[in-house]
Amino acid sequence: MIGPLVVAAVRIGDEEKLKALGVRDSKELLPHRREYLANEIVKIAGHQIIKIEASDIDRFREQISLNEIEIVAFSKLINELDANEYFLDAVGVDLKKFRARVQAKLENPKELVASYGADKKFPVVSAASILAKVARDKAIREIASSLEQRINLPLGSGYPSDPKTIQFLVEWIRQFNEIPPHVRHSWATLKRIYQKKLI
Repeated sequence: MIGPLVVAAVRIGDEEKLKALGVRDSKELLPHRREYLANEIVKIAGHQIIKIEASDIDRFREQISLNEIEIVAFSKLINELDANEYFLDAVGVDLKKFRARVQAKLENPKELVASYGADKKFPVVSAASILAKVARDKAIREIASSLEQRINLPLGSGYPSDPKTIQFLVEWIRQFNEIPPHVRHSWATLKRIYQKKLI
């Protein structure tokens, strides 16, 4: 709900190098471990990261879904990184359609392996999830440092499931009667918070 959407790709010839590092789904790692692994991953693998800022997400969502925004980002990364095979952490409810939608946006046909929970199954996707999470965490820290001092409350993770993030937004809107910067206006949770304030 707060901050950018971050999508990452990792390219490596020998996946055993990633296994030796101990990469796994970024959600299963403590922040300091993710930071360490991110530094090691970029030493041994090609990588690209795309950040889509909150205001751009809102603008895109006027025409397409969040899943489609992610598909556009995936396609862009695939077009930038040359590989024999691409492993994708699928979004949406139909793997076949997801794969076809990504393929349709590529400059040339590619060998795509799409799977739900790919960040748990394939070390290269685990590595990409680590780079994306570290980049997003850094962006959130920068946003927090610019906003928290104004209302003396922690921003939290920026996710709608985080009570600190909800408390921060409620208090910001109460004090300033506006939505803070870096917030995705199109998120349903934010709309509910703002509606309660207006009632």
